[in-house]
Formats: sequence, structure tokens, C-alpha cells
Amino acid sequence: MVFKAVFTVAFIWLLYLPFLNAPAPVPVVVVPTEVPPVVKITPVKPPVKVETYVPKHRVTLPDFAAIRSVTEKKAAFFDFLTPYVDAENKRLLDLNRWLVAVKKQFTEQYLLAPEDEKTLQQLYYSYRIDYQAMSTEKAISALIKCIDALPKTLVLMQAANESAWGSSRFARLGLNFFGEWCYVKDCGVIPNSRKGGLTHEVKAFETVEQGVRSYFKNINSNVAYALLRDIRAQFRANNLPLQADVLATGLIQYSSRGDHYVNEISQMIRYNERFMAE
Repeated sequence: MVFKAVFTVAFIWLLYLPFLNAPAPVPVVVVPTEVPPVVKITPVKPPVKVETYVPKHRVTLPDFAAIRSVTEKKAAFFDFLTPYVDAENKRLLDLNRWLVAVKKQFTEQYLLAPEDEKTLQQLYYSYRIDYQAMSTEKAISALIKCIDALPKTLVLMQAANESAWGSSRFARLGLNFFGEWCYVKDCGVIPNSRKGGLTHEVKAFETVEQGVRSYFKNINSNVAYALLRDIRAQFRANNLPLQADVLATGLIQYSSRGDHYVNEISQMIRYNERFMAE
């Protein structure tokens, strides 16, 4: 029995002996027949917005955006735009004085010259005065209230605000420093942020003079700014100089921001009027 057990153990040991002395298996490496090419990944860049609007003007504007000094940029902006604002204010004041003289002549029972009558008719139409629903004296008074100057600081601060100190796309392409809209196709520059279904554009002008005159006309005739004209008339009636920050309260409908816009313009006036002389 003992012999049988020893024989069995010896037999099993002999069976495993080759495996005990065998070397460790070598891992098999599979080499591909073709090495795939190295793929270079190019970073994706956002598409560049290509300006398709061709400016209608030939005015060479200062490169306001390139001026790093804030003080120098403001000075350049004021120097560029002030002559146009002064010229339009002078034109309106001259026309205002003419209207005052015409009104005086009419109230003193003098007949108006045919050319004066023609000019009045044109002004009634241009400034949306319903002269047929009122007396001639009241109609002329309505014109006097509309056709008047605006404080230079008010005009320049609105221009600075609306045009980012002359560097906005609309100022550069359309000479529009005041953000005025228009609603006829191809009347101006299409805003990049315009939502689908909307048709407005930002007005474009051929000269800076046209853009400034359009702004004055808008303020002096649009029903949205009747409050500003009322405030101005009160200053005139009391022989007081026009105060830009007070007249700014009449611009509440100029922007969808309402009171916030008025406060912003008023703060700009108070901060920057020391750089300008009325």
C-alpha cells in the first residue's frame, strides 16, 4: 500500500517536471504591416465677419479707435464734430430770428411777402405743423418753438454715447453719430444684431453735415421729444441760457433704456463739459 502511494506521487511529479523548468513565455508583439499617417489637427477658428456694405460717403474720418489716450480721443472727437454742430446751431438760430420777425410783421397787420409765405408753407410741412387747424400766429409760434438751437454739450455727448466716441460701425460706414434708424430698404447699414422679421436699418449719410442736420431735425420735430422742446421754450421765455443736463430729461424716449439713458447722458454732460466751451 505504501509502495503504491509513493509510486503515484513520483508519477505525478514526473508529469509536471517539464513545466517547472520551462522558461517564462515571451509576449507576442503584433507589428502592423502599414503605419497610419500622423493626422495634424487644425484648431477651428470662428468665421470672420465680412463687411458687405459699401459706404456711400467719401469722408476720411479720424481713426478714433486707434487713439489710446482717453483725453486725446475726446479732444479729437470734439475737434472733429464741433464745427458741424456750431454751423447747424447758427443756421437754426438765424431761421428762428427770421420767424420772430415774420410773426411780428404779421401781428402788426402787415401782409407777408409771397416768398415768405412759401417758406412758411415749406417749414410747416417739414416740421409737421398742422397750420390749417390753427391761426397763422399760432402756427408761426409753433415753428419758433421747434426751430431752435440745442446745447452743444448735449449734442456732443449724445454723439459720443451713440457712436462710441466716433468708432462705431455706423459712424465709420454711414457717418451716423447719433444712432438714427430708417425703415426703407437700403436706406442705411443693417445692424448685425437685427432680429429676424425686423426691417429697420441705421441711417447712412453722404456727409457729416447731413448726419448732424438729420439729428437736429429729429429732435426738433419728432413728437417723442416734445418735452425737450417744452423745456427749451421755458428757458427762452425767461431769457435763460439753455442747460444741457436739464434738456436731457426730454430724451427719455430716445432709447429703450429710458431713465437709465437720460441719467447716463446727464452724467456724461457733467463730467465732460469742462473740456468744452459753449
